Amino acid sequence: TSRRGTIKAVDGVSFSLDRGETLAIVGESASGKSVMARSLIRLIPDPPGKVVGGSVLLDGADVLKMNSRQLREVRGKRIGMVFQDPMRSLDPVFTVGMQIGEAVRGPSTGMSQGARVEELLTLVGIPSPESRRHNYPHQFSGGMRQRVVAAIAIAGNCDLLIADEPTTALDVTVQAQFLNMLVDIQERRGLAIVFITHDLGIVANVCQRVAVMYAGKIVETGPVSDIFHRPAHPYTQALLRSVPAVGAENPRLIGIDGQPPDPLNRPAGCAFAPRCPARLERCDVEVPPTQHSSSGNRSVDCWAVERIA
Repeated sequence: TSRRGTIKAVDGVSFSLDRGETLAIVGESASGKSVMARSLIRLIPDPPGKVVGGSVLLDGADVLKMNSRQLREVRGKRIGMVFQDPMRSLDPVFTVGMQIGEAVRGPSTGMSQGARVEELLTLVGIPSPESRRHNYPHQFSGGMRQRVVAAIAIAGNCDLLIADEPTTALDVTVQAQFLNMLVDIQERRGLAIVFITHDLGIVANVCQRVAVMYAGKIVETGPVSDIFHRPAHPYTQALLRSVPAVGAENPRLIGIDGQPPDPLNRPAGCAFAPRCPARLERCDVEVPPTQHSSSGNRSVDCWAVERIA
């Protein structure tokens, strides 16, 4: 809730995720990606925000109905999260070893806390963990700080990792190293990963499925190869057209006309309709239903999808 009224930052989002799978959530800024991610583990502060309906099922248990004790067992232990800015995730007055140690749960590994911290630092690719665990966050580079945040996220041997634009502040080389590290950890542990990003190159390299968000809703989902080669929703098509092509004769970027809708004054029908080149009359007045492919592995919310195809 804001001074202007109630905003539905995320509305009717639904998806599933299997163990060992990486699902990308893509969309422009303010589409609801980060709010959706924080809602999964109830990190939305109330007030001003609140999850007012739906369910978040983790192996059949609804996270939204858990009490505080049950939620503590889920956060960090079953579900880990890597945030966008590592300097806002780490406390500058404590060593990284102390901060990772706080996330290490119980003596189940048979290791001392120090040994477990060093194991995690080694796992995320930080050299000389015996000495580096005594360093403070400001003594690490941006890429190394993000690796420390990842070590904290996986310290509890979680089943699901939510990565909220973790490579935004990293340069290209460090970004590639960080992504390779995540893929390696996933292969070792069978992690399920929700990867939130606006970088479609990352999606193509590390994700199996993709969900496209616009104005708080998921408008298209499917395997990465299908979405990239045969996008159905006009917004997905526009996103892909806006990506610069290497070696293209005309390097000019193609933007999306118009602006995202005001969250307090959204169109009565499809939220993308005012910007859509394939708009039909009903798009302005009727919310499009979710259409599923015959195989069930793709979905799209669009009245004009048949005409587009």
